This record gives sequence, C-alpha cells and structure tokens, in this order.
Amino acid sequence: MHIVGSVENLAAADLAAADLDAMAQLVSTAGMDPADVGGLLVEAISQDRFPVLTHPDIDVDTTEERLQRMRSGAVPTAFQT
Repeated sequence: MHIVGSVENLAAADLAAADLDAMAQLVSTAGMDPADVGGLLVEAISQDRFPVLTHPDIDVDTTEERLQRMRSGAVPTAFQT
C-alpha cells in the first residue's frame, strides 16, 4: 500500500494534472457562500450552540464515525493507492 501524505506525493500516486485540476475546480465551486457560513456562525453563537455543522449531510453521527476512524489510526481510503 502506498500512502499519499503530501502534495509532492500526489504525482507519485499517478494522478494526472487533469485530475488535480478537476479536484481544485470541485473544491472551489462546491463550498458554501461565505455569507451563508457567517449567518450560520452568528446564529450558533447567539444560541451558544457548538459545533456548527454547515452541511446537512454531516451530522453528529457522521462526525462521531470520523472521530472513531481518527482514533483508530487507520489510513483514510482516499490516501491509499
């Protein structure tokens, strides 16, 4: 198993430049509008609510699953080649 641990290693993972461009485009267009995030933050702060979950598909159960994977030390599938 090869683990991609840095930007420099992306090339070693045989990712084409087009793949990297596609990922960059997705990240830049898929995020929330900063004003919307700001509104969520102001609302959460005024209600003393934490954490602020900005995406409906990320709930407490999903966050708990991610935390359990981090605690286990398992390498995320996305970083395995």
